[in-house]
Amino acid sequence: MQLSVAMATRNADRFVAEAIASVHAAAAAANVSCEILLADGSSEDDTVAIASALPRVRVVSREDGGLYDGMNRALDAALGEHVMIVNADDLLLEESLGPALAALAGAPDRGFLSGDMLFGSSRADAAAAHNQRPLSVEGAFWGIPAINARLFRRDFLNRIGRFRTDLGLGADRDLLARIADTGGPGVHFALPLYFYRVHQGSSTIAGDRDARLRVYRADMQMAAAYLAEPDGDLEFIAHARAKSAVAALKARILGSRREPHCRTVLADLAGGAVLSRRWRGRMAGY
Repeated sequence: MQLSVAMATRNADRFVAEAIASVHAAAAAANVSCEILLADGSSEDDTVAIASALPRVRVVSREDGGLYDGMNRALDAALGEHVMIVNADDLLLEESLGPALAALAGAPDRGFLSGDMLFGSSRADAAAAHNQRPLSVEGAFWGIPAINARLFRRDFLNRIGRFRTDLGLGADRDLLARIADTGGPGVHFALPLYFYRVHQGSSTIAGDRDARLRVYRADMQMAAAYLAEPDGDLEFIAHARAKSAVAALKARILGSRREPHCRTVLADLAGGAVLSRRWRGRMAGY
């Protein structure tokens, strides 16, 4: 059995060695072979030099069209039976990978497994978030996507397809929505599988105003892409309308002047407010 880990990087020399070490430790504890596919987006620091000096790391890209293009390149190069996506500033939990692989092996009809997540500035102060219900399109749009706290069969992920590169940070939600729509539920693994590090360099969980604005703009970008499709899925479109209305309002409340003052349908905003409250602090599902 082999695990392939896709890791997209750019200027990540502060954390990348620790992230890679966590993958190696988890693989060793699980007694599986592991390869790390590093898709680097033209880092200007020592990221590639540090990673290349470590064992079982294969650099598959030094120039790409952004984070999700890099992830797609790494996934395309993966050879393992199972695949995970690990961010260069996070940690795969050593104690959980083996039990997770065993749980997925015990459900041969399921294409993926979803674990819980930890998040914080360090493991010592980490808080937990949990999957509480099967993955649904609603959960993909409104819950915490936590794409990294999931273990995929490579063949399953190949059937679902790759990340859309036109959605910015919304690509995680889109992939989960497509899995929910066509891939069925996964295996529920009720233990933390992954640690998300909260720090100022994080794209989405830095905790400051700029990070929140990036999330809201990603939501609007994803919604706009769905709404522009002439024959889009009606369920996706309904969630996109509500998501756009809520995200635009939140961005304006934060004082951003960059958001378009488009006409908002009150029903979309009201429905989105209900869904946003329902999923606040909850993971998207298993």
